[in-house]
Amino acid sequence: MPFEPVKQRVAADAAVVPGATPLPIPADSSFWTLPAEEQQRLMSDLETYRRELPRLLEAGNAGKYALVRDGQVLSIWDTLDDATQAAGERFGSAPVAIYAIRPQDLQIPAPLEVRQATSCQS
Repeated sequence: MPFEPVKQRVAADAAVVPGATPLPIPADSSFWTLPAEEQQRLMSDLETYRRELPRLLEAGNAGKYALVRDGQVLSIWDTLDDATQAAGERFGSAPVAIYAIRPQDLQIPAPLEVRQATSCQS
């Protein structure tokens, strides 16, 4: 199976209005179709991206793409295609998070942790 990156961002599903009470990831999100282990890994990768975002922006990487896995920003790429190719070469078909490095992401409150959001599901 060829590498097919997930282009949907968990952050987009979980973002909330600044100052509002955080909301869980919507029940109809594709996030919930993933195994629990994969959900946790994606949330961990998102936390890594958010933690490293100020440093990435300070280094002049706005508009580039970060390859994130296992608590680390592994590499920075100029285009999504380049990041996708690098992920495929390094990890094959295994899931890897690729984030567009965007200054506006500094303004998005962090999503709830998966364990909190899971308890809100019916």
